[in-house]
Amino acid sequence: MKCEIAETTLVRYIYLYNKHVKNEWGKRPIQSVRYSDVKRFYISRLKHGLSLSTLGNLNNVIHPVFELACREHYIAANPVDGVYQEFKKRKDWEPKHRDALTEKEQEKLLSYVAHTLDYRELLPVLTVFLGTGIRSGELAGLTWDDIDFKKNTISINHTMNYTATLDGTCKYTVTVPKSNTGKREIPMLNQAGNHRHSANNEPAFHVRPADRDSDSGG
Repeated sequence: MKCEIAETTLVRYIYLYNKHVKNEWGKRPIQSVRYSDVKRFYISRLKHGLSLSTLGNLNNVIHPVFELACREHYIAANPVDGVYQEFKKRKDWEPKHRDALTEKEQEKLLSYVAHTLDYRELLPVLTVFLGTGIRSGELAGLTWDDIDFKKNTISINHTMNYTATLDGTCKYTVTVPKSNTGKREIPMLNQAGNHRHSANNEPAFHVRPADRDSDSGG
């Protein structure tokens, strides 16, 4: 059991419980749940469109509950043990393959955005996405201190996201990677570096001042 988790993670766990578990097992005696029950429940979630990745998050909610019940001697064994791992091994539940855009498709996309009045202001952001491969939260969290135009590199060391909170509101949160492997330095393609300023001499992407006040990672 984790002693503490980030608020964003807790909000996600509560959402998953309320959406998938509460009505199914909320009032069911924990001693009555068997391995086969968990397996049938997971199959039903997958058949209703849940991805294998989200099922893993759901498993992270359910498994610790039964693990605590084991430690408190309410049940002799955890019926959730090994269930999710079975689905990860099955080829029929593999995640769908995603095809990346080809270079020609990227060029067509950038050309369309550049010549479309409603979208052309997004050209610098889209160019940086394609030229670096970073995530949206990583791009939103960039500061000028993270960018080295001499070395043509970007330092990824935090993210900024708009997330729900326990009181039902939403706010921007800055988080750091959970491990050092999440921190990395990546090269920029020339097109990304060339878009460091937009036509009106404003930053092409919204880089914040270099104040690194951040919440703990989730």
